[in-house]
Amino acid sequence: MCVCNVCVCVCVSQGVYPDVSVFNRMMDTYANERRLGDVVSLLTDMTQRAKLQPNGNTYRILLQACQRTDQAALAFDIFAVMKLNRVIIHNEVRTHGPCI
Repeated sequence: MCVCNVCVCVCVSQGVYPDVSVFNRMMDTYANERRLGDVVSLLTDMTQRAKLQPNGNTYRILLQACQRTDQAALAFDIFAVMKLNRVIIHNEVRTHGPCI
């Protein structure tokens, strides 16, 4: 069992749910390991058990997990939900040196 699952199980057994940023970090860990099912499972726990709403970072992680697991159709579905909910993902500002 992954540390992420243990963390959620211990918290839930005490009647305490992590906040959105903790759920996001756990989902990001799974996304990096290409474990889309576990990402979706945590999202379900976050929205149904903890009654928390996903934020822009949550959707970014979901899209990243879809990309890493070749789930383009699901990514488009998630993007459609984002548009319906008017979720905006802020791009990182990146500075590059001059091109030579």
